[in-house]
Amino acid sequence: MTSKTTNKFSPEVRARAVRMVLDHASEQAVRDPLGLTPDKTGVADDIANDVRTILGGLNSVVNGVGALRTHGGDAHGRERGYRRIDPRIARLAIHSASTVSLFLVETWQKKFPARQLKPH
Repeated sequence: MTSKTTNKFSPEVRARAVRMVLDHASEQAVRDPLGLTPDKTGVADDIANDVRTILGGLNSVVNGVGALRTHGGDAHGRERGYRRIDPRIARLAIHSASTVSLFLVETWQKKFPARQLKPH
């Protein structure tokens, strides 16, 4: 069930907002300070491999949301014959991106407990 807040914006606008949050999530400037690199130390090899697989999937989510924004959003204008993103697909992108965003925030808070994130 969706709330009125969820339906307030078009799927394209919601996908664009999510992508803005994730624009730099897969970049080295985010990965390295948060320790999201494949070289895990102090973790059992089988667990480290599982974590690498999950982090690779999260990176795919970031790239997929970006591609969806490019191909299905209106950031680059709308061409003749433009079709809206299926709301089901938009929700998939939004919720996937929310998961990545929450993971990044929680990782920041664990790694830097004395440094508070400031809203922009």
